[in-house]
Amino acid sequence: MTSILKLIELVNEFRDNFVTKRNYETEDILKETVAIYRDKFLGIESILKSGKDPRAIRAALQSIRINQTEVLLDKLEERKKTERDFANSDTLIKKLLNDLLDVTSTLEETYPLSTEIDYTTYAGKSLFFRLFILKLKFTTWLKTIFTGDHTAIVKVNLKNYSRYYLNVKTTAELLETINLTGADRLNLFRKLKAIHKNFIHYLDELITTIGQEKSSLGFMPVFYMQYEELKAMFFNELDVYIEEQSSTVMNIEKRLTYAFASPYNNLLREITSLIRLDKRGLEVNFFKEFEESQKVKESLFDSIRYWVIYYQGIIGLLQKELYIYKFEIQLNNFLDRALLNLADEISERIRAGSPKIIEQFRQMVTDIKALIPLGYDTLKAYSDHFRMSFVIPELSSLIRDLDKTTRSRKLRTFFDTVINGIKSVAKELPEEAVYLDEEELNLKNRIPEFTKLKTFEIRKQTSSFLLLKLPREIGDVNEFLVDYVDTALKEIRNLESSVNYYLDSIVKRIHEDPEDFEGVEDILNTVSSSFLNRLREIENNNDKLEQAINKQVADKTEVAVTEIKRLIRQTPHLDADTSHKKNTFTLQMNYAFRFVKIVLKKVFHTIKAAISNTYKRFIIPLFARSYERFKILSGKLGTSYKEDLFRLDEILNGLPFIYRRLFDGTSLESSEMFLGKEEIKHILSDAQSRFKNKLPSSVLITGAPGTGKTSCLYFIKNDLLRPGEYLEFYFLERISTVDELRKLISEAFGYNDLKSVEAIIIDLNERFRGKTVLLINLHKTFVRSVDGFEALKTMLHIISMTSVNILWITSVQSTGWQFIKTNFKASSLFTFSISLEELNRRRVKEIILHRQKTTGFGFRFTEDDLYLLRKKIFSSSKSIEDQRYLENVYFERLTDYADGNIVAAMNYWLNSIKKIEGNTLLIQTYKAYPLIDLSFLDTTLITVLHTVMLHGGLKKSQLAQSLNIPESLAGEALNKLLSLNLLKIGELTKSHDYYYTNKFKFKSIQYELKNRNILP
Repeated sequence: MTSILKLIELVNEFRDNFVTKRNYETEDILKETVAIYRDKFLGIESILKSGKDPRAIRAALQSIRINQTEVLLDKLEERKKTERDFANSDTLIKKLLNDLLDVTSTLEETYPLSTEIDYTTYAGKSLFFRLFILKLKFTTWLKTIFTGDHTAIVKVNLKNYSRYYLNVKTTAELLETINLTGADRLNLFRKLKAIHKNFIHYLDELITTIGQEKSSLGFMPVFYMQYEELKAMFFNELDVYIEEQSSTVMNIEKRLTYAFASPYNNLLREITSLIRLDKRGLEVNFFKEFEESQKVKESLFDSIRYWVIYYQGIIGLLQKELYIYKFEIQLNNFLDRALLNLADEISERIRAGSPKIIEQFRQMVTDIKALIPLGYDTLKAYSDHFRMSFVIPELSSLIRDLDKTTRSRKLRTFFDTVINGIKSVAKELPEEAVYLDEEELNLKNRIPEFTKLKTFEIRKQTSSFLLLKLPREIGDVNEFLVDYVDTALKEIRNLESSVNYYLDSIVKRIHEDPEDFEGVEDILNTVSSSFLNRLREIENNNDKLEQAINKQVADKTEVAVTEIKRLIRQTPHLDADTSHKKNTFTLQMNYAFRFVKIVLKKVFHTIKAAISNTYKRFIIPLFARSYERFKILSGKLGTSYKEDLFRLDEILNGLPFIYRRLFDGTSLESSEMFLGKEEIKHILSDAQSRFKNKLPSSVLITGAPGTGKTSCLYFIKNDLLRPGEYLEFYFLERISTVDELRKLISEAFGYNDLKSVEAIIIDLNERFRGKTVLLINLHKTFVRSVDGFEALKTMLHIISMTSVNILWITSVQSTGWQFIKTNFKASSLFTFSISLEELNRRRVKEIILHRQKTTGFGFRFTEDDLYLLRKKIFSSSKSIEDQRYLENVYFERLTDYADGNIVAAMNYWLNSIKKIEGNTLLIQTYKAYPLIDLSFLDTTLITVLHTVMLHGGLKKSQLAQSLNIPESLAGEALNKLLSLNLLKIGELTKSHDYYYTNKFKFKSIQYELKNRNILP
């Protein structure tokens, strides 16, 4: 009886300390999670009733998505630490099994047991069992004769029997219970995942509805009804999870009772069988059973350790998915802010402007109708003085705003924003993710097995993949928006043109027939109907813009995230790739064998075929190229300028948007694309060290158009300097007078009044002591004329007077610097010099390949027969892979041509594109230098070209001032060069009357100027 009570006590203790505790812990975690998600979903109602506009509601819901994901990530990180404690459960189980042994240790080794010999039968018994019964009956008969006691007694090893059933069998049952408990905790994390997934799904549905219905008048009632419907569905799902967990807890509790009751009941049945002589007491091989029990114990303790691995694996899996989902949300939010908000800004401008345009247009129609009876002279006077900006000012204002948008950096340099956004978002990902795949978490018969956790460098892989993949994908969306704005602007300008056209038609009709008022009315009705219909079409397309952008962004992001998940799943298979790399020796031998085989095959070609082939493939090309080289050296080019002047534009137009963006010569704000950082960083560090020692230490950055001056300055500002520790003097447009310089610097200082030069110097030395000043475009401080150098001389004076207290970082175009250095002895002002041509010359290949890689395109070089022949003659003993050899040949020529000019290198690369095969560019290995023959330019045009290059850009009036010619002639020459694509206009400044050198034509212009001895 004591043993039974002790056994019950052990069972209750284990149930309370392990099973019940763990079950209720699981239930509490689920209930707590459900409560959090209920409150979050209920909180949406207060957002809806707050009176916020759809955009603010959308932003609030997006914030809930990211915040709730972060909350779950934090809770999972806590659970990961807590679940490791499950491994300590083996101590509790060992104690239970030891206590069970102690319970049976008090039992007798040999225990006499009264049997029911009278009811026994020989039927179906073995011979040995029959002999045993016969012996027992005979022993009982003798006992009756001498003692009168009729009881049959057998001796049973009660201790071994009890240990066998209460320990050996209980161990197996405990293993099953532990596995049930472990599987239940595993399912808990699956439920947490499902709850979060459903929560996010319903939020996404609400956010999608906002995008689709926000312009609808009945938006809020419809949106609230959908919220109530989704809330009911979500809460019903949460109730189901709670009920399922409660049912699971009850089942595990019952299973635990069975785990202990079953062995005990089996022991009683065993004793009953012995009493009724259904079996002998010696039929159990205890040694073997106890040995098997030991194996079960080991499996039990292994199972506990394995469950810890599974918990870490499933938590890691959930974290990995949540990190990726969080990344997806942040990426979408970032793209929303950067692109969708821009689209919405455009959309709102058109939406707000359309009613005003309609109102002003109708007023115009009313005014014209009132003028019609007054006759031709009145209408003609109205037409002559008609100005769209006065009559329909909103239309003119909308055109100006859209035109400004098409030129805005926000739209045109979106690629830089994407790169910086990817980098910042990827930084929030963990370095590594440890997890198990879902298929590895699906247990066979609920029995865990040893599984190795997988690791994945999620931050590094995600960042590197997206920097290659996403810019190209988002480039398509960017192009869509750019095209939309251009199209909308064109349509609205057409509206403006149509008004002018119909107004002229009305005046013409009334002039031809002064009494045809009805015909004039018809024209007016036609223009009114046409104008309003076309404006409504613009509005309709405008309403669809945000949805189209939103869908494209979501689709592109989803594709990228799907690819990231695929990369993660493929990571464990990288060992095979590593093993493959270890066999490089074998691969090299195979390659060498193939190479020898090919060479031998070529050796046995017929002599006639070899001579003919050599003549056609090598001798003729060699002669042609030598002749071409001779013409270049003699100053003559054989290429027609009319073809080459515009060929590059055709090449760019045939490439995808992201490729055009990376190779159109536009400066990139992202330091990710800027190479040469270490050299710049080192020079600036030396300058700062010298500056701290109170020594003049100004830095000069020189470079021709296209060498990366702007990108270099972006890198210095964004990566090497902190906000607030530098000032910026940006000469966006050309100045030449001291007053213009004073105004620019005064505005940079934040003054409303105009500061004198002396006050500026004092301010720099006292108020801004120790600051860094970025002086951008020093070459824009003069106009080469008699009185055009005052601003430049004053600026150089300011630098010299403040160089001890101010660290000057000055950028200047190399051609302009040669002029300034020679005529104003300015070199002594700058202690450190960075020549971007020199900096880029060593890495121009790396720059081109880095951009090429970012576009997501591959490339392959064409086999150039002449160079392959040279390779075979001079490198016949080397096994050089053809593509690698051709790449070296190609980039050797590209580097020689570019001479450190990045845009020139892009020009060479783009001109080398022979064709596009899918996602692979076929590059012509031997490409003649894309130099344009400019010998046709007369002295006036070549002088204008040199003047523009010297100044880094000029207005018509400034060119006229520099060359002392009439402004009309200056404009005519500039427009001529503009039509030849040698100059660009207006994109770099606020002015549309500003001409500067086409960076892609710079090498040809430089070549021609040197050929005419204008440049040294």
